[in-house]
Amino acid sequence: MKLSDVQIKDKYDRTFFENPKAGQFHVYNRSYRFQNSNPETHVNDIYNIMQTYQENSKPKILAFLCDNGPDFNPASLNVFFCMGELWKKLDLDQLIICSYAPHCSKFNPIEIAWGTLSQALAQITLVSDHEKYQYKNNDEDLKKLFSQAQDELSDIWSKTSYAQTFVKCTNIKPDSKESPYNRYEELKDVLKRGKNHEKNIEYKENIQFLLTHCVKRAYYLHFKKCQKSECTHCKGSPIKNQEALKVLDKFENQLPMPILLEDFYNSEKYPSFLDLINNESLLNRYHQEREKYINKAKKDNIICTKCEWLYESNADLQKHKRYCK
Repeated sequence: MKLSDVQIKDKYDRTFFENPKAGQFHVYNRSYRFQNSNPETHVNDIYNIMQTYQENSKPKILAFLCDNGPDFNPASLNVFFCMGELWKKLDLDQLIICSYAPHCSKFNPIEIAWGTLSQALAQITLVSDHEKYQYKNNDEDLKKLFSQAQDELSDIWSKTSYAQTFVKCTNIKPDSKESPYNRYEELKDVLKRGKNHEKNIEYKENIQFLLTHCVKRAYYLHFKKCQKSECTHCKGSPIKNQEALKVLDKFENQLPMPILLEDFYNSEKYPSFLDLINNESLLNRYHQEREKYINKAKKDNIICTKCEWLYESNADLQKHKRYCK
């Protein structure tokens, strides 16, 4: 398939890649009473999905599109650390996380996909024989109740088709141990207590390494391998996808920043990624405006002068100063 076959135009004549309409839909079921969902469990799920790929077919670049909820969005240092660990463990060239701006999550494909799953549960009662469990004062029976509900839910959804494939369900049972990572409470404690925690130095060194391989701005987090000879991680496993690197080199090896340009679309609009690649004059204008933005951000102290980290709050700034060299 040619790239031109999956390109579309919007009403402002901007060129985009068409959203894919096929692919495997994975759902992980957890019982919230016994296993919370957090950045580490998300990383575990992604890691385990990646293990289903043949070694020679595993992607070297992962990109995630998520909502921007208040709990675990890319601005969170917890998310930064967990996703950085995933980037290292999977030996990825690039790991990119983008989130929608406020009030735009309705465009998120996963929100649309959940509609299909909700329809599959219409008029369905899970664990209709729940009376057999003495779950009100008995955690063991409550675990059995949740486990049965997971099995029934998985059975329904695994027979549900979405994007031309059946949904793949995985149940994380109440007594299951999370893997490969299972130290989220420790991570939270270290980030909260800082130098007063006995493992602060271990975590601090790891965070400092990740900061040298990361770009962070509003709604965007990007881990990437470097090409420095002194970096043992990247030198030991060089970048595999040179084609993608060549494209991203046009934007300082990252996705372009959302910068408004008025005179190319007859209105104030953000240029598309494909337009920037294919239009040299548009790309030059982008770099001019980007440089103005970066210089102003540094002057206003909203971006780190040592790395590419944009502060989203005063608390974010204070935490970053704790770890940035």
